[in-house]
Amino acid sequence: CALCNGLLDDKNLLKTILNRLNGYNIRTFSLGVRVPPSLQSLEDKISLEYGLIDYVPLRKALKDRVSNYLTKKLNIIQSVSADLNIILDLSETPSIVIINEKKAIYRINFIKNRGAKTLAEKCDICGGKGCNICEWTGKKNDGSLEAYLLYELPEILNASKPEIIWPIKDMPELSFSGNGFPVYVIFKNIKKRAKAPFLLNFDRDGIKIVSAYEVKNHLVLNKPFLIGGNICVEFTHECSLENLEKIKELNVITLKGKNSSKVWKKSFKIRSALKKDNFCCFECEYDSGINFYNLFNVKETPKDKEIIEKPFKEGEVKSFSLDLSYVNLPY
Repeated sequence: CALCNGLLDDKNLLKTILNRLNGYNIRTFSLGVRVPPSLQSLEDKISLEYGLIDYVPLRKALKDRVSNYLTKKLNIIQSVSADLNIILDLSETPSIVIINEKKAIYRINFIKNRGAKTLAEKCDICGGKGCNICEWTGKKNDGSLEAYLLYELPEILNASKPEIIWPIKDMPELSFSGNGFPVYVIFKNIKKRAKAPFLLNFDRDGIKIVSAYEVKNHLVLNKPFLIGGNICVEFTHECSLENLEKIKELNVITLKGKNSSKVWKKSFKIRSALKKDNFCCFECEYDSGINFYNLFNVKETPKDKEIIEKPFKEGEVKSFSLDLSYVNLPY
């Protein structure tokens, strides 16, 4: 008719939209349509002239036509919180199809052996600042898990370089078991969005990705966990049975760090105890009473820290060492 001028059956327009979506693998979309002001004025004039009240406006008719076509052709559905926001702008000549991608956040859970290297080394050229050689990541493509996330994964998913959030820094002395330890990867632009969790595959040098899923709302970094290792207290003189019992009964352990002191609430189960010469050692397993994600802000373990906690006398304790060996996190 004179109003739509064949827009609803414009095969070239539908073909243009499909071509713009070529390469995307998505599950949901939203669609917006802009019509020329001249057509909007003509539509208003016709509705007033004929007293039309209950009718389908041209913009909605176009939106329904294109949405139904995309749903059937690509097997995707409309959603308010969509992977892609498509805008069909007919107010320009020729018509423009605008694609706005929603950022994608993935939680990737991995397990690793003790001593396995997780983080990539700094770029030799820029020293971690970012340059053309390291593609502005500041990191080497050295085969580590971080290098995989920065270099290989964007190519697999046809995505931009991601932002990576590590709940803690790399701790090579720990092994991660169970359902894995999380790392969060954020892409501003990603084409193979629907297949992303299935394409994640890393199993090398003692590190393996065990699961991945897209985070819909917000990052939840605090999860229950179990962490095991050894606690050793070195006394100035011999470790007596009395001192062994005192350590077992401690409810709060305060460690004197480099810059400040940290308070550890004792919430561990002692699996075995050993005393030898001036050392008292325990094989322990901690429960979720400790906030593991905020436990360390540094790479190295807090070894040879001084206990500044009663009931020990001043000068009685020489050093305190904590050797964590594994972390087991539920999903």
